[in-house]
Amino acid sequence: MPVLPKPVFAVAGYNTMFFGPGRREFNPRKPMPRFETYLREAADAVCEQLPEPGFDEGVIANFVAARFIRQNNLPGFLPHVVPDLAGKPCTGVEGACGSGGLAVATAVKTVLSGLADTVFVMGFEIQNTMKPIYGADVLAAAGYYNGERKHGHAFFFPGLFSDRAGVYYEKYGREDARRGMARWYENAVLNARKNPNAQEYHNTTEDLFALGMTPPNGKTFL
Repeated sequence: MPVLPKPVFAVAGYNTMFFGPGRREFNPRKPMPRFETYLREAADAVCEQLPEPGFDEGVIANFVAARFIRQNNLPGFLPHVVPDLAGKPCTGVEGACGSGGLAVATAVKTVLSGLADTVFVMGFEIQNTMKPIYGADVLAAAGYYNGERKHGHAFFFPGLFSDRAGVYYEKYGREDARRGMARWYENAVLNARKNPNAQEYHNTTEDLFALGMTPPNGKTFL
């Protein structure tokens, strides 16, 4: 990889709360914050950290917002949450789990090209607007939907990970694989308890390892 022609810096980072079942505030029976609420919170928090917030361009990242929140043309919202972007180029990028990385890469390349000195970058996901059985099918768009989706099988995308786990089981043994995954789950939640914005911040389970070793139950995925 060639040496960058000039340094590029990422500053003024901010994370909104990761809203989900691991938080006390989460109640799927009650109205949840609208996506523009998160955009405004993040934009205000970033600009408050900058002495003189000024941007030449904006980039926003998301995956399948058109299906989960029925919202396209996301770049159009950037000037509403960052007034300095009014009349300036704003771009949307989408690349499944890599959407955020694509947004940062896009901003870096724009700065290196000389077309901008400062770029505002934002990414968000809202995927709890429908039952998991339908949401998983929407996420199947991350793969080759027509060629890889199993006929009549709505759990395609999570199925990719379970298939990989099955291959790992066969190679290293089911018991060792289960223990390793349970330990990974335990470590993830323990780390989340250190971050007030994390989805599992309020998870009070005492024996996380034992919970991670609990056999899966497909009936709970509805």
